[in-house]
Amino acid sequence: MTSSILDIIAGKESAGGTQLFNPTPTSSGNAQGWYGITSGTWQQYAPQAGVSLGQYPDPNSAPQSVQAAVANQIPLSRWAPSTVAAVTSAYPGVDVSQTVGTLGSSGAIPPATDPLSGEPLGPGGSTTGSGIVGNQNAQPGSIASNLTSGLINVTWEYVSRALLIFFGFALIMIGLVALLFQSKTIKTTAAALAA
Repeated sequence: MTSSILDIIAGKESAGGTQLFNPTPTSSGNAQGWYGITSGTWQQYAPQAGVSLGQYPDPNSAPQSVQAAVANQIPLSRWAPSTVAAVTSAYPGVDVSQTVGTLGSSGAIPPATDPLSGEPLGPGGSTTGSGIVGNQNAQPGSIASNLTSGLINVTWEYVSRALLIFFGFALIMIGLVALLFQSKTIKTTAAALAA
């Protein structure tokens, strides 16, 4: 199976989504997210993809589908030389001055797929179908539908983290109460034995 440009970029920039923050700063900020987009590049291209910087101020605050929409707006030449080399090795002759979205929609390169639905991403990062989960009032394949899908996944992530913290705290409290009770029992037993 041939990889899409976004798949190649994700492989080089974040090891396929396993390293979502590069601590080494560049002139444009730290590379973040699936596609290694620096904070300065995100600020420049996210609005072109219809992404609110108030809602998603940096790549790591956005779901992968939103990151893909922004990555599609960025010229291939803006990525690290090793990433550009990996893409040009897979697709000799590709014009690195073109945006990733333009290159992906040319037909010569397979399109990236939405991580939520597995459907091909269209121009601007929108899916060509309805996706798995979406805003029922949004047009299928619209950015609103994709953003809602991502928000549901992000919201569930925060809810699950909050539940883990709550239950962890509850277990600690139960342990402390048991320790206090045991300590009081030991003191009572020691006092009874001393008498």
